[in-house]
Amino acid sequence: MGDTRAQLLDLSVDDANAEARMHEVRKWFRDNGWSAPDPQVYDYRHSQEVSDGPGPLLMGQLDPRRPYFVFTFIPGLDVYYLGDSTGGPKCRKCGEELDIDKVARMIQGWLDSGQEPDLTCPRCSWHAPWGRWELSTSLVVASFAVIIDRDWHVPIGQDWRTAVDPYELPRHFVEQLQADLGGHWVFMYFHD
Repeated sequence: MGDTRAQLLDLSVDDANAEARMHEVRKWFRDNGWSAPDPQVYDYRHSQEVSDGPGPLLMGQLDPRRPYFVFTFIPGLDVYYLGDSTGGPKCRKCGEELDIDKVARMIQGWLDSGQEPDLTCPRCSWHAPWGRWELSTSLVVASFAVIIDRDWHVPIGQDWRTAVDPYELPRHFVEQLQADLGGHWVFMYFHD
């Protein structure tokens, strides 16, 4: 199956405000019962970063025999990508996927300048900042991320015994974070 994560990225945050955003978002997860302090949990890919375990609201939705669930909060400019089969951003108007080699060459400029580039679709001419494109299987630069690592083989939901889309909850988090805290949140897969 490989190594899988859900990546929740706030593209509205710059590097100077990433630490403050981390505290605000971590408080939101805790206040809403999704996460809780747990010094025993960490994501081995991000072991130097701040992590929480599942909170009381989430514990009731996990298989009690395998409750592994880690929220890692990462402030600081970095590149986030799908992993083993990263593709280019997809046009939200016509679905055209940009050439990954062309857009990958633009990443260093974004990192150096901190300025999000605009992209134009070669098929329909739709023009928008990179972060407005469909990015779930692509790559992007962000200054703040919440990485979710969990046992992806175990369903989650009101009744953990019934299978649901494993990414339904991370998508829900993106919607709720956007509604409650504002910003520009995107969801991306990671699979290696």
